[in-house]
Amino acid sequence: MLASIPPEILQFGVAGLLFIVWVWTFKMNTKVSEDNNKSIRALAEQTTTAYQTAISDSQATNKQLLTQLRDSHNEDLELKTHLIRVLTRMEEKLNQPMRCPYNVQDRRASDDGTN
Repeated sequence: MLASIPPEILQFGVAGLLFIVWVWTFKMNTKVSEDNNKSIRALAEQTTTAYQTAISDSQATNKQLLTQLRDSHNEDLELKTHLIRVLTRMEEKLNQPMRCPYNVQDRRASDDGTN
């Protein structure tokens, strides 16, 4: 039966069959590549979303920490200012001459000349 088919038609049939197999393989590879590209894009989008969420969370945390640090710094400044005022008042009190009852009696006695 194969002997009755002319070799040109047989070669053309084999070439056509190889072409069909090549086209099918090409389409399958293209489809697999597209699926892989879709998977890679989806993974990239998930990763990007995760990174953006992490960055926004860290920025919010940083803002909270900075606010707390600023508040504690302001509280420290207020306490230092209050302490300075207290120490200044104490210094002023210590710089005033002391009025002890003993010294007052000695002065009266010396002022009267009765000693």
